[in-house]
Amino acid sequence: MLMCSRLLLWLRNATLLTALAVLIASCAAQKAPLDQAMMFPQPATQEAASAPVSTPKPAAKAVRPAVVEEEEEEEEEEDEEESESVTVKGGNVLYFTYASSTLTGTSQQQLLRVASAMKKNKGYRITLNGYACDQGSHEANLAVSLRRVVAASEFLQQQGVSAHRITIKAHGDTNPVVPNNSSVNRAKNRCVTMSIG
Repeated sequence: MLMCSRLLLWLRNATLLTALAVLIASCAAQKAPLDQAMMFPQPATQEAASAPVSTPKPAAKAVRPAVVEEEEEEEEEEDEEESESVTVKGGNVLYFTYASSTLTGTSQQQLLRVASAMKKNKGYRITLNGYACDQGSHEANLAVSLRRVVAASEFLQQQGVSAHRITIKAHGDTNPVVPNNSSVNRAKNRCVTMSIG
């Protein structure tokens, strides 16, 4: 029994040492002080003692635009009404053919103008809202609306717009731009709207 207890104690200590070694290696790879990684700050002054502690984040290789959940949409819609939205030549709507997420030449020209405006105005952010008509399943419509906003977002990023300035939302066939009660309106719902400002 004594031998078993010693063995368990040794294994527990060995596990803790392994975990500590992994933590130290991780800090060294991130060039972060060990006390920050372990969340034991050592403030130098009284003011620093009251400051919030943040741990360093490793740099991401590829940044994807944020996909905002439905609950946040209502808050942002109120914010968008208060802030002035910028309109680009050609309009703030990109249109697509049925079940397609391929950017047309016209859409690419619009996005080039948007990218130019955003590069000139570093404070601008853009929200891309993707829609689909009501033909097909809800899941398929949601997927195509997501592919559409991703295509627009990736095009903007290729033009030099940082991903953190782009928010994408995929609505599918919910919340249509216009009622899906005619073929003309269904075509209008196969789109991405852009709110810039």
